[in-house]
Amino acid sequence: MLTIGTTPLVFVMHDHELMKAFLKAGANPNRVEPGSGMAPLHYASAVRRQPGFETNAPNVNWIRIVAPDTRAKSVSLLLSRGANPNSRSSNGLTPLMYTSAMDGDAIAVLLDAGAEMGDTSRPVEASSPMKNPVGPVGWALLHQNETLASAWLNSRGLVDPRDCGVVYYAAAGGQAGVLKALLERGASAEVYSTVDYHGVELHVAPTLGPEVKGGNALIVFGRASRPINIAAAKGHKDAIEVLLDTGKVAVDARTPRLVPSVQWTQDKSQPVPEMVVRGLLSKQEVSDAILKSGGETALMTAARAGRPEIVNLLLKRGASPHALDNAGRTAVNYANDPKAGPNAEVLRLLTKAGGAPGRRETN
Repeated sequence: MLTIGTTPLVFVMHDHELMKAFLKAGANPNRVEPGSGMAPLHYASAVRRQPGFETNAPNVNWIRIVAPDTRAKSVSLLLSRGANPNSRSSNGLTPLMYTSAMDGDAIAVLLDAGAEMGDTSRPVEASSPMKNPVGPVGWALLHQNETLASAWLNSRGLVDPRDCGVVYYAAAGGQAGVLKALLERGASAEVYSTVDYHGVELHVAPTLGPEVKGGNALIVFGRASRPINIAAAKGHKDAIEVLLDTGKVAVDARTPRLVPSVQWTQDKSQPVPEMVVRGLLSKQEVSDAILKSGGETALMTAARAGRPEIVNLLLKRGASPHALDNAGRTAVNYANDPKAGPNAEVLRLLTKAGGAPGRRETN
């Protein structure tokens, strides 16, 4: 059953002979569907049952599953008949944003036609805005579309200040190819993520690279993580190799000590940690937490995550099992994380390398 407003052109999507017949008969390639706001080009670019389409575009559920080259031909056909490559759906997404990592040909055709990204504050699942402001490359990486991220870099470059977190996103997703391209273009590896006490993740970078300056964000109270830390936590060996091979990241790079977000006293003369204002922590507790925060190496992260293969890699690349974080803990302490339990293989590797517990247990 067709949804109200669906055009015959959308109904025959990917049957190229029928598409040509409808277009020759006067079908409008830019007809927008009521409700979803999707034009035929959105449907041509879309993968069936891509997350979020059930609510935003019900008709995608009955579009035939087709090969990527078939989708690319549908996209080319519609563009040749005047389809707008920058048509936006009701949630602000352009056809580019409905492609998948399999759609290299369709992405190339759209970019050649002048396609842009739409509202990067919205995910494909349009139920709520994304937590962090991101640019085109970051949006593509967060949607596991490494092909789009790479193509955008090659076509447009890294020029959006909101993309300050792309190195972190690529490392977190294990997208080593994009990560290498970003670092080669001068993107800063000195970016880190932190999660505040509300669970809101922010990314901090002193500079995006030679093309764009800026991208600074407020540092909030929580545990920081550099790209190499998140790659170690998730077991992305190739991403770690890329980071270390560039020479821009030291194998024993330490996460920074944190500064909590603040509110100001009434006369604006003295910042007060927001957790104190909200009655969540005392000033002394905040001070102690700051002093003990940070200093975590990738080896410590891998030990806590129970990643023996990453621990072994980092040790071979020169990571020190004797390094201490700011609370005096070593990777051995992290491997004995009371929340996750000890990891025997990780402990064996660290002990064999000469590692020993530090002054404190990890928390």
